[in-house]
Amino acid sequence: MFKRSVKLFIFICCCFLIFISCEKEPSDNENLKDYRATVETTALKNIEYFFFVGKAGRETGLYKYNLNDNEYELFWSAAKENVVQLSYSDNLEYAFFITARRIGTRRGVSFIRRIKLYSLDLGNSSVELIREISDAVQLLANWLDNNYKIQLTQFDMKIASHINKINQIYSPFGKLIKEETEIFDFIKDGYPQFEIKRTSLVSPSGNFGITQSADSIFLSIAGVEGKVFIDSTGSKINKVKWNFDESYVSFTADSISENKFKKMPSTIYVYDIVNQKTIKKLDSQDKINFFIANELLIFDTRVNYQSSIVLYDFSKDEDVNRIRIRGGCGIINIPL
Repeated sequence: MFKRSVKLFIFICCCFLIFISCEKEPSDNENLKDYRATVETTALKNIEYFFFVGKAGRETGLYKYNLNDNEYELFWSAAKENVVQLSYSDNLEYAFFITARRIGTRRGVSFIRRIKLYSLDLGNSSVELIREISDAVQLLANWLDNNYKIQLTQFDMKIASHINKINQIYSPFGKLIKEETEIFDFIKDGYPQFEIKRTSLVSPSGNFGITQSADSIFLSIAGVEGKVFIDSTGSKINKVKWNFDESYVSFTADSISENKFKKMPSTIYVYDIVNQKTIKKLDSQDKINFFIANELLIFDTRVNYQSSIVLYDFSKDEDVNRIRIRGGCGIINIPL
């Protein structure tokens, strides 16, 4: 790993020397200022185990995977509750998960019944019920910096044409920091829009960035003229993550559809920055979720209608293990 870090340092220095020899002023684009993305500054974390979502009998529960012996076991499940979303913080130090009794659609309107929010203590592997949220029409939850935000909509109980958008912000320990309700007339204004977390395209150091122009994806290097072509795709970059010394970058590109309920294919890339080549590219029938820990890329995929979780080793360029559970499994949820 040290040798590779040295190679990366030499590679960056060479790029800067080439740039200086060209005697051109760097543009904003070359310095990655045009990305308008927030730099992720959290260091990648070494962990002994991680949790994932999987079918557990008739319900959907949580499993615990031990990275030391590459074994997993059922960790948590509850009668008449299904885990619909597991969310790790960006630094992999905190986690929440949401359960529901039932999810579906009725007369063209979605519903989520009996929602509950739990915190998952990653230090001692314990679970605590934070709040019973009741029912919702739509729900979106994600991490914003070190806080956890839930957005949901509910039909107003007094005025039939009104729908309420509820925003809740929790501390990483599960304390409710803020809650507000916005009222919308969905006949006039339609359903309220959720705020979507922006994807960072720049590496934590600011030395590298991923950008997309038309159907092409490029790697840019701060202070260096031009861009390195990676691939052509009609999909949109969804998520980008870098390994600890930024010698590799992993990202997903998702197909675009005007129908938000339609499942669209996704592709995950692993790009070797030092050697400037794609070393792994894998397609999935559904959205791919992933994170990086212990120099492993851990991602879920769905091929031939079977979902699985893959553990990929950057340094060895090989899959360490593939998790398959009867009924399906996933990093955040089970692909339907």
